Amino acid sequence: MEFDKEYWDGRYRENDTPWDTGSHHNELPNIIESFDLWNKTGYVPGCGYGYDPAFLARQGITIWAADISFTALEKARTVAEKYSGMVNFLNVDMMNPGERFLGYFDFIFEYTTFCSVAPAEREVFIKSMAALLKKDGLFISVLFPLSGITKHPPFNIPNDELFGIASGYFELYYFQKDLNSIKPRAGRESLHVYRKK
Repeated sequence: MEFDKEYWDGRYRENDTPWDTGSHHNELPNIIESFDLWNKTGYVPGCGYGYDPAFLARQGITIWAADISFTALEKARTVAEKYSGMVNFLNVDMMNPGERFLGYFDFIFEYTTFCSVAPAEREVFIKSMAALLKKDGLFISVLFPLSGITKHPPFNIPNDELFGIASGYFELYYFQKDLNSIKPRAGRESLHVYRKK
């Protein structure tokens, strides 16, 4: 199966979105404070319905967010309005938002995006995120899920695998388990923060 634009737009059209929590991640306020994201420019790849970018934008952070699904972005624009956050949305391949964004961002935040990437494409994804960041830029990942084998997204992605892939492009800056997750995901998520080499 090819996880392309038609695949993802179909899932959003059919409301087949079990990853959707209806809100931004609970850890975002702590992440903003802990890693001094104020007045920075950030990117949210595979933003879906856009709760995380909307929350970040509401804090005055300049945010670009991409999704390959036009259907998802239609709702994301509505979500941003409700949050009163100014988000710059891009209906593009999240790994290739355009040459103008190479070395452009101070940070990248992803949640339930890396687990949507097919295992064979994981290093391509990490390499592309590194290319979009400025020197010393941060790649921030709330990793989920950490266990379970499936033949379609979301895929199993253990912490050790992300450590290994990221090490070719980043240095580990911070790692944390036991996040302030929603109840169904409690104990299954972890926070990875990497600095571009």
